[in-house]
Amino acid sequence: VYDEKLDSHVWMLSNGVKVLLKKTDFKHNEIQFSARANGGYSLLEPEMMFKTILAANIVELSGIGNYTPADIEKFSKDKQFWVRTKINNDHESISGSSSVKDIEHFMQMLHLKFVAPRKDSKAFDSYISRVGSSILDRFNSPQGVFSEQIRLKKYSQNPRSIKFDADIVKNQDLDKSFSFYQQRFSNPASFNFVFVGNIDLLQMETLLSTYISSLPTNPRADQAIVHDILRARGKLTVNVEKGLVEKATVLLDFYGDSLWSHKNQMNLSALEYVLGSILRERIREEKSGVYGIGVKSAFSRLRNKHSTRISFTCDPNRVEELLAEIHKIIESLKVNNTEDKYVDNYIAQKLNARETKLATNAFWKDHLQWDAEADYQPIGLNEFRLLVGNIDKLKIKNAANSYLNIDDSLTAILLPEKPKAGAD
Repeated sequence: VYDEKLDSHVWMLSNGVKVLLKKTDFKHNEIQFSARANGGYSLLEPEMMFKTILAANIVELSGIGNYTPADIEKFSKDKQFWVRTKINNDHESISGSSSVKDIEHFMQMLHLKFVAPRKDSKAFDSYISRVGSSILDRFNSPQGVFSEQIRLKKYSQNPRSIKFDADIVKNQDLDKSFSFYQQRFSNPASFNFVFVGNIDLLQMETLLSTYISSLPTNPRADQAIVHDILRARGKLTVNVEKGLVEKATVLLDFYGDSLWSHKNQMNLSALEYVLGSILRERIREEKSGVYGIGVKSAFSRLRNKHSTRISFTCDPNRVEELLAEIHKIIESLKVNNTEDKYVDNYIAQKLNARETKLATNAFWKDHLQWDAEADYQPIGLNEFRLLVGNIDKLKIKNAANSYLNIDDSLTAILLPEKPKAGAD
């Protein structure tokens, strides 16, 4: 089937696998790929999840079929392709890319990812040893201690929240990890396959028939289980003193529940941009108060939850002063109309960024992947432009009131350790 709107093709293979293909001329020697299915770790009970949380990495680093990682590296020399699997909370996925001439090698490897994952106890032991050492160092570092205290403050009541320390690495179970990987990649028909780039459609028809149509499938179609995250609510605070560097790290997080929509996502994006611009002007430039400051927002479509994080580093003696100024700026955004220049700049950069992305394979790969989701309707370019163009000062004010709720927030401060009594 040809999709005129997206200038793409949708093919249903004989074994039930859905494939979306878009031929582009953005890069003459690139084909990008992604495949995604629902489920992930959400399907496991906490105890089993903890024992298999590194399953995709463990299997990836074991090789494929009868081939060790060293064999694959030797074979791949002078070739341009890669394929990688991943399992997260809600999905399992495969990503990769290939040069035009190596696309058949890519398809061979993709086929093997489904039918011939490899279990290697020596590779497992080596990986666990390496990761365990690095995790131990990271967990005990100032940032590691800081992150763990934040996790405990937010998710101490959530049995699915992971304390990612050396013990969880040590307790990884090779057999259970391998079994879970096999389960999640046992049904290619549950994935939507997307190819974007300099594709020869006739060649792809042959390759898909050889390497993908031949994969065994079944009618099972899992859905991710949406677990309650059991996050602590209220005005939370975390204070940690760790390390000797005379620098403070400050995080100011805002949370909330709100129905996801393209419109609400855009309003939050605009707030992120405007707030970030004002904070850089007022806190970094005018007050010369921070080494760096940023704003990052997220909106979960699956869970209808949003978050916004303001993060900065500064002189430890100026933390309270700068936090007070940031709260003043936020309250001003809730009460007053922001200046036109911030809204105009957001609209201009958003539209320019979209025009740039439209000429990339990565954008269309992601767009087609979302387009293939049964419960998701991506917006077209004209709808996108309309949403962006409708951003105004009132929407920024309303977004600040909706998404920056101090009564559901966390303020976390990492300070250097105080000198011990009697120390020089």
